[in-house]
Amino acid sequence: MSFSNDQVGVLQAMGIDVWRSNDITTQAIVSDTYVDDRVYSVMQTKCQVSGASWLWLLGETEPTEPELVLFKKIAQAVKLHVIDHQSVSLSQIQQLQPEVLVVLGVSVSGFISEEKQTISVGWQGQHELCQRVLVTHALSDMLDQPACKKIVWRDLQALQSAVSGG
Repeated sequence: MSFSNDQVGVLQAMGIDVWRSNDITTQAIVSDTYVDDRVYSVMQTKCQVSGASWLWLLGETEPTEPELVLFKKIAQAVKLHVIDHQSVSLSQIQQLQPEVLVVLGVSVSGFISEEKQTISVGWQGQHELCQRVLVTHALSDMLDQPACKKIVWRDLQALQSAVSGG
């Protein structure tokens, strides 16, 4: 027997699983809302001064060794203690409930706004994932173009000041 999309939605809302032979062809058949299931490499850190939890979204690929070295230097410079490095989905990021989210690289920032809002380096705002979000240069950009480090440093200092209330 075949169900309409509306019937499938009602059954799923009641907790009844509905299987279709073509479920894997498109996610829109089963659900009206798109779920971002991409996995991101993230670093969890904690501010040594304020105790705030910071989550750094590094990208969809694992960072290289030079990128990790640079990240650790950045974290140390803004007085953050590295807690964990892991790969997580956006829904898992939401469960972590960071106070601050730093997105390294504009290409990774697409999830921030469903509107066609332009997200660029230095963008700060709020998102359902956390109260404070900063989008800045990717680690690879900082390694390729050392001048980017000054921009990132300035952005991080402003963010650190805002988080600590100073």
